[in-house]
Amino acid sequence: MSTPEEHTWGDIINAIIGTVKEVLYQVASFIKENAVTIAEAMVGIAIAYFVYRKARRMLPVVSGFFRA
Repeated sequence: MSTPEEHTWGDIINAIIGTVKEVLYQVASFIKENAVTIAEAMVGIAIAYFVYRKARRMLPVVSGFFRA
């Protein structure tokens, strides 16, 4: 019978580092491929927030027209 190969702490740490590198590479690849879409979404969210803030400020003014 053959004995199973013994794994050292160095092997385990190298495997973990390799896995982390691969995950980071995949995340970076996703961001690179979708950078334009991500930027457009961020701009859209910023514009929606700006409109929301302006609408909240104007709400008392607009409701004042209907009360008078």
